[in-house]
Amino acid sequence: MEDEKLLNKILSAKGALQAFVADEETFKQVCSLEDGVIDTSFGMPIENRALEACKGCQKRLVLFCTIAFEPPDCHVMTMEDVNGKLVGFDVPDCMREKYSSDPDLIWMGEDFAISPDADIGECTMVMLPQELKCLGEEEDVKRAVLLYPALDADVYLKKKYGVDLEDPRIASAIVGCEPL
Repeated sequence: MEDEKLLNKILSAKGALQAFVADEETFKQVCSLEDGVIDTSFGMPIENRALEACKGCQKRLVLFCTIAFEPPDCHVMTMEDVNGKLVGFDVPDCMREKYSSDPDLIWMGEDFAISPDADIGECTMVMLPQELKCLGEEEDVKRAVLLYPALDADVYLKKKYGVDLEDPRIASAIVGCEPL
């Protein structure tokens, strides 16, 4: 997993704007900021499995990208009840047709659905890691995961790397990589 090879490959992906190897201090600050996000704006607890996946990786990159960068092809945000049962989930564009024809789902916006029999009294919002496809064996990567951090960590990363805070098209992300 050579740094230059990883950076060049990720920057060749559609929507990738800038990428850097994350030093330990930067990643610790992101973790500290993310660990401080314990619930949603409406009080539901958050479990950040995407952050945990990145913590378990040997190497991490900081990525700045647009919405065109590897749109998710699976759920990246779910809602689980106290028994771990899936009661709600995000619906990425590629899955919209599958779920839009389900008359029983309750839509909480354009891209989040809840099961009609869901007991949402004591639920947790779960942030799941997105598996990246642009990094793989060619770069000596067994697994690459993506975390889009919450607002405070996003602002921290943009300030640290001199990225325009006012441009809403630019998102920050952490990419965790595991070697083969």
